[in-house]
Amino acid sequence: RRMDSPGLLGEGLFRRAGIAAQLGDGAGALELLRDAYAAGLQRSLGRHVELDLEPLWGLEPYRRLMRPRG
Repeated sequence: RRMDSPGLLGEGLFRRAGIAAQLGDGAGALELLRDAYAAGLQRSLGRHVELDLEPLWGLEPYRRLMRPRG
């Protein structure tokens, strides 16, 4: 939680989402990912294949969240 300062623009939340996903908390991981993007985390090309998030890859809410924008 100490990594959730505004200056990190959601990076701490993104890392916590990876931990939640690895622990089997898919719903919690998705919520943390949404919070990370709302806090300013940049959507970049490699984020959708982050290995920590691998347990979420097959979930439709995850695919919708990670779908390219624009």
